[in-house]
Amino acid sequence: MSGIMTEVISEIGTPLVPEYRNDDFRRGFIEFLPERIYFQSGTYMYCLDSNGALIFKYEIDAPSRSSPSIRGNKCIYFGDGAGNLYILKPNGELVRKFYLSASLETTPYINEEDDKIYVTTDTFWECDMEATGCTGLVIDYQGYSSPTAEGRIAYAGFDDGYLYEVDFETLSYIAITVSGAEAVRCSPVKEDRRVYWNSRDGTAFYYDFERREGYASYHGLTTDSTMAKHGNYLYLASYKKFACFEWTIFLGRMTFLKRWEREDIKSAWSSPALFISDDELLYIFIGATDFNLYALKDKGEDVYAFKTGDVVESSPLVDSSANAYFGSNDGYFYAVDISGNLIFKYQTEDAIKASPSLQKSDRIIVEGIEYIVREGVRLPLVKKGDIIKSEHHNNQVIFTRDVILKYLPPSYTHVKL
Repeated sequence: MSGIMTEVISEIGTPLVPEYRNDDFRRGFIEFLPERIYFQSGTYMYCLDSNGALIFKYEIDAPSRSSPSIRGNKCIYFGDGAGNLYILKPNGELVRKFYLSASLETTPYINEEDDKIYVTTDTFWECDMEATGCTGLVIDYQGYSSPTAEGRIAYAGFDDGYLYEVDFETLSYIAITVSGAEAVRCSPVKEDRRVYWNSRDGTAFYYDFERREGYASYHGLTTDSTMAKHGNYLYLASYKKFACFEWTIFLGRMTFLKRWEREDIKSAWSSPALFISDDELLYIFIGATDFNLYALKDKGEDVYAFKTGDVVESSPLVDSSANAYFGSNDGYFYAVDISGNLIFKYQTEDAIKASPSLQKSDRIIVEGIEYIVREGVRLPLVKKGDIIKSEHHNNQVIFTRDVILKYLPPSYTHVKL
């Protein structure tokens, strides 16, 4: 029998019987559905279902731009403008409210391996997963840059113009800037210990913390948003325009070659979201000051412009079907499909400046038709519309119908059978 073998690892770490898909059968697609959508508006954290119906809203002490981080189906972590870190259960029940310092405007970074959380206020914090104890590097400048981390080495920028690498195991740090650089409000883009970021005045940085060498280049675009990176291409939203640059290091200098720009798209805080399938960039999403959420093709051409009632500062989040979820300063939360059609909108009591987070369901919907062959025996037909439960383990998805497939990251359009 000819077929494609998918290698998997079982829950106890031993190889399972290889699964085969006969090439003679049609390919199918599995789409992971968002089950819950979380976002902050005013003094509430909202939780909606995938149809836009309210599940709960939880009152907080003060508004902030903090977007929630979700730890599987266990807890939701976020901050408020009064400096509190919240941990909620998926049903909205408070687990812990922990005061840190100053305003918490950033998205917590969850380090599952070491049971740590990283957040920034006017201090760079490492907290244990239950937020019963925290260690912090005092910066004395506000942080709007959401941290990222590699193990217990964490990265974030602050309004003093520096990007910090903090090793919380050795309690040491490195701070990088250049003369004249302004606040670093974007979140750093990290590849191992190679980090990319922008300062607010329009300086782009690249620094290799392993080699202790880096470069800076002035592009002049004032920005508070985080750039998106795909290969050597950087997508940067600013108060002046939205642009795509190709970056290179040549003769010891970092250079930016502008590939295209959209002077009609200006962004206050919204950061671009890239929709990538099989390593191909298909769509770019960005909120704008002209009240629109834009979906663009890879060369900057319009797919659609969806009009809201006010500035879109919220960074869009995109699911596996290229549906965009975002808030507007008009107080509505929107879900829009790739054709620019409204899926739903939900009215809140205040502007929505923070970005949403999606919690994936443990259900999947199968598109197309597929037969799975195991040890030469054809399993029951999986047809369009079937609902199949799954378990997530070690980046694998284990289906209850004896179907075992490798799970691809959320950046892929679909998981292919």
